[in-house]
Amino acid sequence: MPPCKPLHWVLHFALDFFPGNEYPALMIERKKQRSLSTQRRVASTPCPETQFLPYLAQIDLFSEERTETLLSLAKTLEQVEFPAHAVIYAEGDAGEDMFILLKGELNITKHNRFITVLNPIDYIGEMALIENLPRSATVVSATPVRLLRLSGTSFHDYLLSNPHALVKMLQTLSRRIRRDTEQLAREYEKANILIHDMRDRMSAFVLLDFLDDAALPAEARRTLTLLQQVRSDLASMSEEALANAKGLRYCKECGINSLHALVEDVRDTLSHHPDVKGKPIVVESVGAIPDIPFDRVGISRVMTNLVINAGQASQTGSPIVIRLSADRERASIAVTDQGCGIPETIKDKVFLPQFTTKPHGHGLGLASCKEIVEGRHGGALHLVSQEGQGTTFRVALPISRPSNELRG
Repeated sequence: MPPCKPLHWVLHFALDFFPGNEYPALMIERKKQRSLSTQRRVASTPCPETQFLPYLAQIDLFSEERTETLLSLAKTLEQVEFPAHAVIYAEGDAGEDMFILLKGELNITKHNRFITVLNPIDYIGEMALIENLPRSATVVSATPVRLLRLSGTSFHDYLLSNPHALVKMLQTLSRRIRRDTEQLAREYEKANILIHDMRDRMSAFVLLDFLDDAALPAEARRTLTLLQQVRSDLASMSEEALANAKGLRYCKECGINSLHALVEDVRDTLSHHPDVKGKPIVVESVGAIPDIPFDRVGISRVMTNLVINAGQASQTGSPIVIRLSADRERASIAVTDQGCGIPETIKDKVFLPQFTTKPHGHGLGLASCKEIVEGRHGGALHLVSQEGQGTTFRVALPISRPSNELRG
């Protein structure tokens, strides 16, 4: 199945450009989670093994086991209880235990984003035991909970003494993968249909071409030009997303473009965006900036993301500074805010897909920027930030390219 990333990034750009809901103005620091090793258990008691046979039989990993096998496994279980809001385990912790939820609710989060709620009789932690990898998500009790704990040692002993269970587990995991793949395919198709319909709806923007720009004042003519340019950009992005959905290679060439003109377009387009309004965008140039080969739509997407992020991190009245510079090899654009800065603990995560510190963020913007700048243009995108002193994101693009065709 073709990769889904371009679809998500197109929708992300469209949501940013036509905001229906205002995003929070300030970035928030990721909450620190305490792992199971440091979390105090309310209760820990041995299990009367026969009492828990029905629960084991409901777990798909064990549902086809004989009663004698389940009985031996039940003898290794430990019943534990946690109060509400306790961290059962945190993302990145060692995978030492598997848990079966008997009572209460558990919240699952990943990269500080809510994923789902689990109810009895669900189970958690089995993948870390099977793969021998760190936890891939954080689990927090939404209510007081009662769990059955199966230690990693007991789990592996169970597999060693029941090798046939491996085959059954593989079959279970295969069914799970097939189910998830079918679900992804359905969601992917919905996204394709949505983008297709968005492209058709954009046909209404053709009405912009019927306006008599000669009769308009200068400011209105500038607005009309920007709207026509955005219409063209969104149409191009829709075509690219639909080509990706069909598994077709979408080739784009880098024309010779002006970074200064692009930055001014982004500044004027975003001046009334709810996250940027009231925060003046200042454009500065250090020396002469040559016209260079780049994809104007792609770099416009990058600048839109970076300026909106700067606006979300800034207080009203604080300037957002865009500084252009160039040397013999690269032209650079630096976007600087006067916000609270990015904590050292998450600097290496901000470009990861789906990582966000915003309650309603998508975690796609900076990942998209990284792919466009580095993956497609062979440039570089990095940040400099200090808590309490703001953040600078710097985009560096090569002055010349061996080929006008973009990578990827």
